[in-house]
Amino acid sequence: MYCEICGKEIPDQARYCKYCGAEQLSLLDYADEIYPRSPVRAPSPADGAQPPNMSKRRPPLIIVSVLVVIALICVGLWQFVLKGDKSDEEEPVNLFINGLIVAEDDRGRRGYVDKTGSYVISPQFDAAWPFYTDGLAVVEINDKCGYIDTTGRFVINPQFDFVGLFSDDGLAVVEVRDKWGFIDKTGSFVINPQFDDAWVFSSDGLARVKINDRCGYIDKTGSYVIEPQFDYAWDFSSDGLARVKINDRCGYIDKTGKYVINPQYDSVQGFLDTNVAAVEVDDKWGFIDKTGAYVVNPQYDEFWGFAENGLANVRIGEKWGFIDETGNLVIKPQFDFTWGFYNTDLAPVEVGGKWGYIDETGTLVISPQFDVPGFFDSNLAPVSIGGKWGFIDRSGKFVINPQYDGVWDFLDHDLAAVKIEDRWGLIDNKGRFVINPQFDSVGQEFSDDGYLVVIRGGKWGALDRKGNEVIPCLYSSFYYLPEKLSPIDY
Repeated sequence: MYCEICGKEIPDQARYCKYCGAEQLSLLDYADEIYPRSPVRAPSPADGAQPPNMSKRRPPLIIVSVLVVIALICVGLWQFVLKGDKSDEEEPVNLFINGLIVAEDDRGRRGYVDKTGSYVISPQFDAAWPFYTDGLAVVEINDKCGYIDTTGRFVINPQFDFVGLFSDDGLAVVEVRDKWGFIDKTGSFVINPQFDDAWVFSSDGLARVKINDRCGYIDKTGSYVIEPQFDYAWDFSSDGLARVKINDRCGYIDKTGKYVINPQYDSVQGFLDTNVAAVEVDDKWGFIDKTGAYVVNPQYDEFWGFAENGLANVRIGEKWGFIDETGNLVIKPQFDFTWGFYNTDLAPVEVGGKWGYIDETGTLVISPQFDVPGFFDSNLAPVSIGGKWGFIDRSGKFVINPQYDGVWDFLDHDLAAVKIEDRWGLIDNKGRFVINPQFDSVGQEFSDDGYLVVIRGGKWGALDRKGNEVIPCLYSSFYYLPEKLSPIDY
């Protein structure tokens, strides 16, 4: 199989790309494209996670003793997508969807609880996914999947081996006896199961399918618009081009299947708003225009994605610098490492084994002095020195002295999660405890609807923005949380 993001070949069923670190959403993960299958845990290097080369928003920050650098790589940054591929607006990340969340009881059965923590749909399913915006949820009983409404009534009875969410066109991809097809909201087949693999229809009315190890594109009648011929294919982007791979070479096609840029690259990215795309040839990254002509010849040993300010980390030899969206160097390679600019105008950089911060001109505004850096959230950033964690302001001065064994950055600008020994609590931006350390683990961020997931005594619950325990810690688990809301075990 091939990475959905960087296009490199990776082992079948790999959860993470070993090259770019991106999580792989295979067809079996389709219903999890919004909500993961199980409580999210930090991927380890054994999972194949590497520092990413995609970026859109600032990663959640996991910080604990010497494991922090690995955690930063593995938990947050791999999820970013290339800036040129991002949607114009981010969807809210809520804990409750249609007022409900999936919870598991002590028997391992799953149901749905409301904002009071009461079961609205009793725990009865082997697996259950959150309700989507159409008011339907996928559930599994006795290895068969179907759909229920918010009363728990089956709208489509369990009969499929696996199912996906319904897209805006009212179609869902389903698996029956190892073949994939598409159903409507009555459960009737619109396109009979016939494909070895299939993806959801995109907004242009085309869906990728695979048969006999070749990928092509179909329309909503199931007819081939582009015959299966590629080793792998990606969805068409808004510019009408799609990346494809054949004979270990990547190129671009239009919607007729005609090559616009012939397959000649080891891997390719989508085109940015500046009409250039990053391509890799012989382990070097460069940039091409839409004719395939090089704008910047392949010269970068590593390329990470662009942050919101239009700058991306690149490595030449052993040093890191930054390029703009034309592919040209704007901050020359001079740092041992950098996490880049992620929703902030100050980037952590490593020099001689210590970390400091640069601004967008490359000027060191906070000299290298910290063992491990965090990102600035508002005006504070968590940093580690001497094995303890505290918070600095934008001048590099400690506002909250190093004293914690682990921290999350400020989850809601006013509250930060901190760890003392093996328990987590919440402090305000003055370092005063709002909730004393008592939790096994806490979520990475507050949800947009105002909840923080916590675990105490192995049981899951949730706090509101004031730190009140509004959902008691009674449940064996909450399932299929957006990754940024999930507690992390380490």
